[in-house]
Amino acid sequence: MQKNLARLDDTLIDKVCQPLADWIFESMTFDCFQISRFCIDLSALAWIVSQADGAVVAAKTGTSGLMAFQFTLIVLGLGAIMVLRSVFERGGTAGSGRGARANPLRAPMYIHRLVCLLGLNNVLVQMVAAPVDLGSMALLLVGGFTVTAVYMGACSNRPPERRTYGSGDWQPISVRGR
Repeated sequence: MQKNLARLDDTLIDKVCQPLADWIFESMTFDCFQISRFCIDLSALAWIVSQADGAVVAAKTGTSGLMAFQFTLIVLGLGAIMVLRSVFERGGTAGSGRGARANPLRAPMYIHRLVCLLGLNNVLVQMVAAPVDLGSMALLLVGGFTVTAVYMGACSNRPPERRTYGSGDWQPISVRGR
């Protein structure tokens, strides 16, 4: 089973997310860590929306314990999401420099990706078993954006364009043959 999970993980990175990250980079010049941070921000927004119904119910009842619980749940969820965002902020700088790996978060975040996939699977099962409402749709978005973020963070950024010194100006290597 572990081999199948590793194969699924590699396929999602290499066959789905890497081509998508390359296309986004070519179209809009966002690297994989910027895409990951954007997905995490959308995940945080979806988390707030998913908990809005509980916060409204807590406020209507006026029960201080329920309001404290709901507020704590929102803050803990946002805190966890923002910790993950900080990983992608550091990951964007970890890949620069001499001798840096092409995708420094691929191996260390393997377990994170599997947990996020299992969490998304859990939300999907719950949506099948229960009526769909705004909160469950928002939870699905939280899971989807989080999975997208951890998989995009495992992709490789494009290497910087190599340059060579020629005729007094720095020129791309591709023009050297002219």
